Amino acid sequence: MPGKIIKFLFFFSFVLLNSCCKSKRCQCYDQYNVREDDCTPRHFGPYYLGGVKDYLYFKPGSWWVYKNDLSGEIDSVYTVFCDTFVENNIDKDRGWLSLEYTGIGFKWQSDLFNTTYTFMHAKYYAVRNDFSGKLGYRINKEVETPTNAYNSDVFEYPFVKGAGYLFQELIPKFTLNNQIYDSVAVFETWLDRSVQLPKLNFNYTYNVPTKYYWAKGVGLILTEQTLFNEDTQTPFLNKWELQKFNIVK
Repeated sequence: MPGKIIKFLFFFSFVLLNSCCKSKRCQCYDQYNVREDDCTPRHFGPYYLGGVKDYLYFKPGSWWVYKNDLSGEIDSVYTVFCDTFVENNIDKDRGWLSLEYTGIGFKWQSDLFNTTYTFMHAKYYAVRNDFSGKLGYRINKEVETPTNAYNSDVFEYPFVKGAGYLFQELIPKFTLNNQIYDSVAVFETWLDRSVQLPKLNFNYTYNVPTKYYWAKGVGLILTEQTLFNEDTQTPFLNKWELQKFNIVK
């Protein structure tokens, strides 16, 4: 009798283990160490830059001249690098999901501040349940100084209010310094230390918010930053306004 029980338990364990290993859940755990009911390989993409390129892709030879509305300082900024590239990313937590899309990165150099601005998109992965088939882009700006590096998100696409946290509005026609710009996308971010500060004759510090105005076919035309006057204890606006430009695509 005890021998029959042992044989039964052995047979039951064998059947249980064998059936588990044939189940999708067990196979997912064996292959990816994740307990999922379905780990069938899925690939999303390719996704292309689309409208992002119209606002950000400007080759070396492109330059922009900005004037500060408070100090009158003039800063010339030019492209030192701009390129697109294909990203093929496998989800770091769920290895059966992959995503292919076109990325973009570029660098600008400031003459006045002898500073490099590096712009790069966030890295994206296919999300298990809420990936809608549409890829949104978010661009981060990093400023390198001799002592520090500051960064801030300054652009996102598509231009859908509430889809991200930056986009505010799309202005069909925007006039600045007697120049009319088409399809100007406005973004707002908070406590942005990546904007260059003007030379003023009073004490001030950073405040919030900062707005970026990007024009289709031209790039960044206006940066509008809120600062705080420590002498009068009042906020005020600091603007870098585009004066002239040359675009190479």
